[in-house]
Amino acid sequence: KAGEAFSKRLAEGAYENNTTEYNSRHIKEEIGEAFQIVGESIGDIDSDTYRIEELENYEEALQLKTEAFGGDQNNASIADTLYAMGCHHQRFNHISFAQKCYEQALRIYKLTLGYEHFSVARVLHNIGIMYAYKDERDIAMKCFKK
Repeated sequence: KAGEAFSKRLAEGAYENNTTEYNSRHIKEEIGEAFQIVGESIGDIDSDTYRIEELENYEEALQLKTEAFGGDQNNASIADTLYAMGCHHQRFNHISFAQKCYEQALRIYKLTLGYEHFSVARVLHNIGIMYAYKDERDIAMKCFKK
């Protein structure tokens, strides 16, 4: 709700005189990061009871970060949120949603951080686990070996 209020005030120009466009983007990114942390914390506490709230926080984080970076959607911070959303969906067996989030995160991580970065390996590992659960072990092994 705080993010919604901030977004509304920002859209209305409440901060227009107090900040530059850069600061507005930075504020949105920071609030988006806060929503992601809240989502992760909810997942750590009790993801079954609060799974809708967890996902709502990730969605708000993604929205704010997407607005903050405008046309440059190839940002590791956005990939971090997509990865968190993929983990959420994987925990609840929403495999197609998880796969979509992981693939987007993987593409961004490769572009921004390079193929050898830990974040790329982390996403590939989770994709491999999903394939292993679907008894597609050959594809899973390819993910693990990358």
